[in-house]
Amino acid sequence: MFPTFTGIGIWFVLLWVLTFVHSKTDSSDVSALNVMYSSLNSPQKLTGWKSSGGDPCGQNWKGVTCSGSSVTEIKISGLGLTGSLGYQLSSLSSVTYFDVSNNNIKGDIPYQLPPNVVHLDLSRNGFTGGVPYSISQMTDLKDLNLGHNQLSGQLTDMFSKLHKLGYLDSMPVKA
Repeated sequence: MFPTFTGIGIWFVLLWVLTFVHSKTDSSDVSALNVMYSSLNSPQKLTGWKSSGGDPCGQNWKGVTCSGSSVTEIKISGLGLTGSLGYQLSSLSSVTYFDVSNNNIKGDIPYQLPPNVVHLDLSRNGFTGGVPYSISQMTDLKDLNLGHNQLSGQLTDMFSKLHKLGYLDSMPVKA
């Protein structure tokens, strides 16, 4: 009787290991997307997304594109999403394209956004408060659209370090 139990136990351990090893997506990306999904009130329109676990690069998560095991693009524009963006977006270090425009996302723009983003579109939502200073640290940023929100405050010299910025709110930036 013990050998059967041990055999079954070994199969469960092997199954667990294979599931873990087979996961294609970096765990920090999965965690950040889980938090984002929950913060957006777990909308059904984000098919494949989960509030815990999952494998966005191995499964089909709406609006998520990967390269290898890293999430590189999030394009979830115009889905009627509500809630907020969560607090772990800075973990998405390989994301270069982040578009959540044309939704109904509220609250402050998170201070911690994907740090290596090239295209950032947060336009046509309900964001309030100021523009986070962390945007000034995104040295690869080329396109930034924050228009049609309820943002306030002064921008000061926030954009002086963004030498690659070519478009601000869909308008060309003059050199």
